[in-house]
Amino acid sequence: MKKTIFSIFVTFLSILILFVNVYADTTSIFFASDYQFHEEYTPDMYTDASITSCQPVLKDLVGQAKADGKNIETVVIGGDYTQNDGNRDMNDFIDTDIFGTSLEYYYGNNPAFSFTQIKSAVEAYYPKARNIYVQGNHDPDTDTSSGYLLDKTGPIEFDEYTIYVLNDQDFMGEIPRVNNPNPENLVPGSIKTILNPTEKVMQTAANLEAYLKNRLETNDLRPVFICSHQPIHDNENNRNRYSYYIVNAINTYAEKLDIIFFFGHTHLGIDDLGGGVTFVKKGTTLRIPKELNSVSVTLNFTYMNYGFLGYYSGTNEFLSATVVDITDTEFNVTKYIIGNGTEKYKVDRINPPAGKVIGKNVITIKIGSNILDKNGNQTTLDVPAQTINDRTMLPMRAIFEALGANVTWDNLTQTAKASKGDIKVSIQIGSSIIYKNDVKKRLDVPAQLVNDRTLVPVRAIAECFEADVQWDEATETVTITMIG
Repeated sequence: MKKTIFSIFVTFLSILILFVNVYADTTSIFFASDYQFHEEYTPDMYTDASITSCQPVLKDLVGQAKADGKNIETVVIGGDYTQNDGNRDMNDFIDTDIFGTSLEYYYGNNPAFSFTQIKSAVEAYYPKARNIYVQGNHDPDTDTSSGYLLDKTGPIEFDEYTIYVLNDQDFMGEIPRVNNPNPENLVPGSIKTILNPTEKVMQTAANLEAYLKNRLETNDLRPVFICSHQPIHDNENNRNRYSYYIVNAINTYAEKLDIIFFFGHTHLGIDDLGGGVTFVKKGTTLRIPKELNSVSVTLNFTYMNYGFLGYYSGTNEFLSATVVDITDTEFNVTKYIIGNGTEKYKVDRINPPAGKVIGKNVITIKIGSNILDKNGNQTTLDVPAQTINDRTMLPMRAIFEALGANVTWDNLTQTAKASKGDIKVSIQIGSSIIYKNDVKKRLDVPAQLVNDRTLVPVRAIAECFEADVQWDEATETVTITMIG
């Protein structure tokens, strides 16, 4: 009898250990959006009527994922960190002098206050998670000092997947970025009116299409999560007349790549693709705006709402977040809804991997050119690549971000710090020493200011992140090849 009980116990323990090991190997991504509030709709329990009301919502949702055993590696927040009704700026220790209290909304506020709160809520449960911030229509430019915390439009690469950021300044709705009817609401740091929005979005679509095409050509079959603040469908809360170009860029390649598109912004109830629990299967036909009309398009990709973190008209009953578990054969989607439990969905993978699929990324730039090409996706640099003391130099932020590193800047010490996975790199302006994981390496040419931009030696930076660097003397072109 004792042997039988012992055998049952051992069998149960073996199954439990197997389950834990398999689950621990499953990578999960947490998605949510619209870290904002409107005083009219914020519950009385939050007496300060400020954006701080969103933090307990986010913390609750992240806590639910943790209690559910999710192995969250990355957290994506889909925009709008700064819209508020007047009291938040009084509580904000950052740039309070530039914010008035008479406007209903504050376009372009520095989102650092919200990022601090988001980081705190996430780290309470997942201290090692990477946070990605997508720009919403109420957020500042990504190329201003207040916007540097926002991630740039383009791919952020991970071993098992890619997060492709579509910022509002590159895929925008009509206001406030296009023909803004209230220019007095634009405060320092916000984007100026976009005069040629169609051309702007067409270029964004072309870059996205070139990236997806390259993924197929290099047989890089990792799934792609396209993260936009703006939706692509046509409804009363959204008429993004430029959506068709983005959908057209994705649809052909989604026949052979696993692509999931996330959106926010739609402050409606659960109907008409609003709310926080919308899930649209691939193969669904939607009305997609195309200039002044709309057309029916059958989507070859999965389309879903991130979930909303802030109290706003129509969304209070659907405060929610999405967690996607990536397995070898499918994506398991869980929607956590405040006060309403969970909803679960499953998406079969087109490309079940035999093992981990790690993509190859190729960066090229020519001396004298200000165009940096990464897998066919081009970035325009403020300062062109140039030779100093026989070493190729590039703008610091551009090369770090092209290598997939997360960059921070310490203005007091004039030091840039970048991290990617287990690699941490730091370099100080004027210094001939670069640190990789606290190990010193001497540079032939120090980081230096040229036309108010910090230039760094390309080879030294790339090799810190274990990339291969080749120089073509005939064409004066640098080619950087990296894995992941």
